[in-house]
Amino acid sequence: MSKVNDIVEKLLRKHDCISIPNFGGFVSIVSSAHLDSEKGIIIPPRKQITFNKNLNGNDGLLISAYAKTNGLTYVEASLTINQTMEHWKSSLAMGERIILPNLGYLYLNVDGLISFEQDKYSNLLLSSYGLFTHRFVTDIVAHSSEDAKEKQDATSHLEVVSEKRAEPKQSVKPEPLEKEEEEEEEEEAVIIPINKTKKSVSKQILKWSSAAILIPFLFYSFWIPMTTDVLQSKVIYSSDFNPFKQLPSESYKSETIDNSEPIIFESDATLDELQSQLPNHVKTFSYPITDDVYVAVRRKIETVSNDSESLSTDKKSLHFTNGYHLIAGCFSELKNARDLIAKMENQGLSSFIVDEHKGLHRVSVFHNKSKKEVLKTKNELKSKGISTWVLKK
Repeated sequence: MSKVNDIVEKLLRKHDCISIPNFGGFVSIVSSAHLDSEKGIIIPPRKQITFNKNLNGNDGLLISAYAKTNGLTYVEASLTINQTMEHWKSSLAMGERIILPNLGYLYLNVDGLISFEQDKYSNLLLSSYGLFTHRFVTDIVAHSSEDAKEKQDATSHLEVVSEKRAEPKQSVKPEPLEKEEEEEEEEEAVIIPINKTKKSVSKQILKWSSAAILIPFLFYSFWIPMTTDVLQSKVIYSSDFNPFKQLPSESYKSETIDNSEPIIFESDATLDELQSQLPNHVKTFSYPITDDVYVAVRRKIETVSNDSESLSTDKKSLHFTNGYHLIAGCFSELKNARDLIAKMENQGLSSFIVDEHKGLHRVSVFHNKSKKEVLKTKNELKSKGISTWVLKK
């Protein structure tokens, strides 16, 4: 069952005046927003509630709402409210407070009259829903000096009070704790600095933007020279900027040392005879000039396959000089060019070295005098993952 306290609070949100039979009435007045420059707070529009003991008639509003909410008849609701008011009066006479949720509390003042203290943390004005008391900062220096002045005044006030003589005790009636509530209100108020200019915001943006640019630059300035050969090759690749790229592991090839017995040649053997007697893995040997003088000789090893390959390559080069070529690679080392030729031929492409241009051996994988045919083949190779470019000879 809803209490009279709750019904009164709900009615005051929608009405400006509520009368309680045989007790008094509440009157609400809408006050506009208020700026307190001394305390540095902005108070939104709200309803100011006052209590008037003379409004003790029955306008039917409270009884009807109470009966409808609790499912009672009008007469039953009227009797219940009268009993509640008698209980309120006896509680006030005993020095107790009547708490009205989100509204405030009733109490007897020093003169024995019923007084009302509104709850400053609740706003019954529906149009101000979501608005709170805010604190603003005008000048930090002035604010600190004011705090120091208030502390000094409070200290002097305590000194004066301590000198006064203690007065006889009197019966104390409950009084509104306005000062404590104001202090709590200031603690919970939201601080909105009004001196924050666009210049300070732009400085913050500039500072974070500079950090976002400088940190990656410093990182890669250290990372790339330490993990790549950019200082030797003078070339930097896009993959070098990937710190998670896995570097190829170094491999070591073991070699066996020949500990076989030395070969003894006849003193009158010629150079060709000496070479014919040497094993195939021997690349250098000492040729005896006299019994005491030997000359280091590097053995020249040539294979028939290399000669035939070079001859066939030269013939192809001479035969397919004019026309259009699809170049698959350019190499300064002839061995690398030949490796590419072998790789392309394994894929069924007739490849050869076209020429040597500026120290680079250019490898062709297709040749034709028709540019249309060359471009068609270029697209076919591209679909297979082979990148080429067109050279006109």
